Amino acid sequence: MIQVSHLRKSFGGADAVRDDSYTAPNGCITGILGENGAGNTRRMHLFLIIEVIITIVFCGGTLGWTLLTRRTDALVLAIGVWFFTAAAWVISYLLRRDAWAPATLTTAAFIDLSILRCRRRYESVAGQALLYVLILTFDLAWIYAGRADRIALLPFLASQGVAWVWVVTALLAAAAVTQRRRLRRELQGLESLRRQFDRATSS
Repeated sequence: MIQVSHLRKSFGGADAVRDDSYTAPNGCITGILGENGAGNTRRMHLFLIIEVIITIVFCGGTLGWTLLTRRTDALVLAIGVWFFTAAAWVISYLLRRDAWAPATLTTAAFIDLSILRCRRRYESVAGQALLYVLILTFDLAWIYAGRADRIALLPFLASQGVAWVWVVTALLAAAAVTQRRRLRRELQGLESLRRQFDRATSS
């Protein structure tokens, strides 16, 4: 048996558990449910707000620039920005679908929701990487096409003005691999917890 008295756990400035006391009997799986949870839903809302702001700034900015300059290259850039923004919103919608709240207020439903959210975050790394490569390819092609000096493609990609892009890309790739590994371990832990819960409740 485990006894806990006056437990408090916070994430940043938000309390997930505040002054909680309980007893966990032997052979039981005990979950703590509260209105703050672990902050996942709040973080999802925050990311959604950030995505809306980014959409307004980038899509509105390129559209305004196109209308002011009436240049063909500005129109091409605006079309590309709107296309990739729409693709990002589709990916965002698919990743958040059915992941806002548990189906029922049960321990199993909350574990399933945690598994779903972790799996979606794991999948999102690959989706974001693919979208990054497509956007990078479009941007470099747009810059190369707009150059006054018609140098060959390979010298352009190896030039000093573009070299920093490859450094940033390498750092992002390393971060993505690390994130995928961390999420894979987290997902395996959650799935193991679900199996333990199933065995405990069926016996």
